[in-house]
Amino acid sequence: MWALSFAGVGGKEPPRAYLIGDVVVGALLYVGLWLRWRVAWWLLTVGTFLGLLLDIAWFIGGRYVGSQGVLLVGGVIELALLMAPPLRRALRPLPSIRAAGL
Repeated sequence: MWALSFAGVGGKEPPRAYLIGDVVVGALLYVGLWLRWRVAWWLLTVGTFLGLLLDIAWFIGGRYVGSQGVLLVGGVIELALLMAPPLRRALRPLPSIRAAGL
C-alpha cells in the first residue's frame, strides 16, 4: 500500500476499490500473522518499514501535514511490536519450507 500512496493514488479521499483492497490485504496479512506464518511477518515488517521511510521523506521534504504524525507514531509502534522477540521465535515457516528442511 505504501507504493500506491507514494504514486499518489486516491488524493484526499481514496477510491472505494483502493479501500477495499487495503482492507482485504491487511486482513490476509494479519490473519497470516495470527497463524504465525513467517511470510506474513516479513511482508508486514517490510511494508511497515517502507511506510515509515516514506513518512520520514515527506517530513524532511516539507510536505508533511501535522495530523499525519499519527501515521508515523502508529508505524513505529507496529514495527516495535513486530520485532518483539517472543513473536519472532513463535513464527513458523510454510509447510513446504519445513518439509525441505530450510
